[in-house]
Amino acid sequence: MKSDAILIKESAAKVIMEELNVRHKTQIETWVR
Repeated sequence: MKSDAILIKESAAKVIMEELNVRHKTQIETWVR
């Protein structure tokens, strides 16, 4: 079983990665325009 701390770190990492992906996409869209 994973400890709560590890689960929290993993979910936080997912959120951060999603944020970066969204930012990256919006940046590319602004460049394309």
